Amino acid sequence: MYVDESGDGGIWQEGKNSPHFILSGVIVHEDRWRDVLEQIKLFRLDLRNRFGLSLREEIHAAELIRISGTDSYRSIRKSARIVILRTIAELLANMGSAISVISISINKKTTPLDTVSCYHELAWKELVIQYEQYLRSRHSRGIIIADDTDETLIRMLLRRMRVHPEHGSDPIEMILEDPFLRDSKHSYLVQMADVVSHLLYRQEYPKGSLKKYGLHLFYQLLEPVLWSKPFDEESERSVIK
Repeated sequence: MYVDESGDGGIWQEGKNSPHFILSGVIVHEDRWRDVLEQIKLFRLDLRNRFGLSLREEIHAAELIRISGTDSYRSIRKSARIVILRTIAELLANMGSAISVISISINKKTTPLDTVSCYHELAWKELVIQYEQYLRSRHSRGIIIADDTDETLIRMLLRRMRVHPEHGSDPIEMILEDPFLRDSKHSYLVQMADVVSHLLYRQEYPKGSLKKYGLHLFYQLLEPVLWSKPFDEESERSVIK
């Protein structure tokens, strides 16, 4: 599973950080990994041919919408950059059984922190549980490859959950090893997870000026590959997408 995030995991302070924290995981079946990668490579070749976007240029959803530092995006019209995001959603949706998507969306304004210090940890707990349930349902094992973020927190959390189950769930057994962290610019699949998490953010917190592009509807295109099971029907701490 390749994971990236949208928002920040700190305590919400109005005007200082995001009111949300989202994690999205793109699960790739090991037997289809090569096929999935080849499809993404073909997509990147198309971007190069149409827009001159280097194969090495990182796809970053937030930058595609509002450029702050990626100069190579500046030659592409905003409407075209948003079409790129839609095309990525369609690309993933059409991969069928080769991939599955799990997302955790937390609204900080309505989600208290009870037993953890930050929303980063809370979201990762729930993502790990969802991924474990996914692997159990398929009698399979898997690993986590995530954008380079708080490695210590994620590593210690997963190790703890192997011994001390969360919310009445079973100990984590199907997820192998500690998470592997990578700079997203070196992984096309982590970049896909970045797009997924940002599209969920745009659905949950739509911006009026972007509605004309239909951006708030793009996450729904992923419906064919979304996988989720109720985390805890009595819990109102987060929304599982």
